[in-house]
Amino acid sequence: LYEPSVGLVVRVGMHWATGHAQADARALQACAALSSRLEGRSMDAALALISAHISVDTLAAQRIFWQSVWAGLLPLRLSWNLRPASPIALVVPEAFWGQNPITARRSAWKA
Repeated sequence: LYEPSVGLVVRVGMHWATGHAQADARALQACAALSSRLEGRSMDAALALISAHISVDTLAAQRIFWQSVWAGLLPLRLSWNLRPASPIALVVPEAFWGQNPITARRSAWKA
């Protein structure tokens, strides 16, 4: 079933995950280690935390966040509302991969 919010998250996140240089593996792991502190925060607050913890600017923090998501290190609920103040919600890894249209081998959703 098509979920517009998942499609939006995939489109936005994919730009940051694949449209930029690959982040260092240590930075991705450091971001993943922050998962319990990221959950429930707004994106702005999460990026500030990542930026301070890894000592990078906000743009690099955004890239690290999304690359951690697409690597499966930070299992984001893909139906998340992307508004800046919306709290980040994480799921168990199995649920992340199940909702991910790419790994679920869905090329489209039925409306």
